[in-house]
Amino acid sequence: MKRYYFTLTELLVTIGIIIILAGLAIPAVLVAQQKGRVTAAKADMNAILTALKGVEGTYHKMVNTSKKFGDVNGNDSDIYLSKTVNSKEYKYLRLGDKGKADSLKAYNYFILELTSPNKLASGEININRRKITFLDPKSEFDPTADIDLTDAAYVENLWRDPWGNPYVLLISTDFSGVIPNPAVSGKALAANAIAYSFGPDGEDNSGQSTDYDDDDGDDICSWR
Repeated sequence: MKRYYFTLTELLVTIGIIIILAGLAIPAVLVAQQKGRVTAAKADMNAILTALKGVEGTYHKMVNTSKKFGDVNGNDSDIYLSKTVNSKEYKYLRLGDKGKADSLKAYNYFILELTSPNKLASGEININRRKITFLDPKSEFDPTADIDLTDAAYVENLWRDPWGNPYVLLISTDFSGVIPNPAVSGKALAANAIAYSFGPDGEDNSGQSTDYDDDDGDDICSWR
């Protein structure tokens, strides 16, 4: 029986076709993965904001600026902010800003307060004095472990986005139902709380995302 062998030219052509097909497939896979992460981030933010509505329904507000988040004061200048929109001042807290140590620490403690409040002493609780679980912990969170916010493995389960960063939470403190829009100067959003993720690049673009043609950022926002 006569055997057929590939020639060098045929092998090179076959390898070239495989490389071309891989070059077409890999970008499509990466795009699909990125879309999956964006969807996961939006689902996370929806869960956190739903939990905050539960807090509001129980305690008639979402946070206490007169109380601490762990050992961070609720009126700390790193997190207690205000902006003027159409000549009216609106006050709110900004939690989860990884560029500001107190904002990041307050976020971690507040997530603990929503997910595993029994781990916290009464003096570390901001608002959830009944210690109700408003937000399910992440599946890999160990409720028996000691609180260690210096341990990367511990904090990564305190509701990080798919790229490993905390979500930024903006929470109204003046009961106005208005949050200044972080992405658009002089505009506001009708909400007592909003959230956004720093997105794939891990940089804070103040809520600007590719959803808007004139925006340069890639943040993932709860309000879009």
